[in-house]
Amino acid sequence: MMEFTRGSQLIQNLFLKRELLRTGNKEHEKIRPVLIILSGGMRGVSGAGSVIAFHLLGFGEVFDVVVGISTGAGIGAYFLGGLEQTLLGTSIYYRDLPPRFIKYFRRPVVDVDFVEYILRERKALNVEAVCASRSRFFVGATNLQSESLTLLDVKMAQPDPIAALKASMAVPGLYNKSVEVNGQMYVDGGAHPFPIRVVTEAFESTDILVITNYPRGKGEARAPSLTEKVCSSFFLRETSPRLRELWLSRHKRWYESLQFFSSLDGVNKGIIWASDNVGLLTRNPRKLRRAAENAVRATLDVFGEPRKAFQLL
Repeated sequence: MMEFTRGSQLIQNLFLKRELLRTGNKEHEKIRPVLIILSGGMRGVSGAGSVIAFHLLGFGEVFDVVVGISTGAGIGAYFLGGLEQTLLGTSIYYRDLPPRFIKYFRRPVVDVDFVEYILRERKALNVEAVCASRSRFFVGATNLQSESLTLLDVKMAQPDPIAALKASMAVPGLYNKSVEVNGQMYVDGGAHPFPIRVVTEAFESTDILVITNYPRGKGEARAPSLTEKVCSSFFLRETSPRLRELWLSRHKRWYESLQFFSSLDGVNKGIIWASDNVGLLTRNPRKLRRAAENAVRATLDVFGEPRKAFQLL
């Protein structure tokens, strides 16, 4: 397992990239960082806190490529919209989602249509700012026909960028609807939870930073529990056998991808883990807000600037 600590080459390169960009020095092109923000349901509040810290560190423009999966898609979008947008997006986890997004005795269990309403109106994403950002922005979604992962270019997506974000978050079974993007139907990218091989093949990166939205030690290569099997057989009964198998095997494949990431040579690597105090379906606003605050502080600490002040919305 790689360590991500103060003074690592990845951290040095991000600070150097920041300064080269600020001075207009084309030497920045030799440093090609990629940020990957993974799925994790409500644990995404930790990842949202981490990208607040990135803005406080002046890293809003340093990543050449940002890739988001499921909840990571929304985090990446608000991050690329700027600091105020990032704060707004983080507040969604503890101010907007808890009372309505998850209801266990309702179909769908998770209301992704409500998330779309938030993105478009309630806490509108500044799509123009996202598209104007220097970072290329992709989200992972599962093509319903091939059942393979597609990296959708958010800035070029049709009918619009928010449709791509929604497709990446369209959880099979719990939301149980597909979303059309670029004339094809997609569901949640979380069926392919850590697409590190796809990312390394698609982008010639020198540095890769992963926000897992997953607690350290939870990414074990485990088989699905009896509860997961029973729930999957009920909630995924309208999906294809292949998609059900992909969903049930995601823990094992997540771990295999982590091992592959750890073994990568010639790339500076780092991982930011999520708090273990928040679960996939946590609905407690205070706990969620605390997790966001802790993630901001922990990320600033790793980058050697723990005293920076911030205020959540």
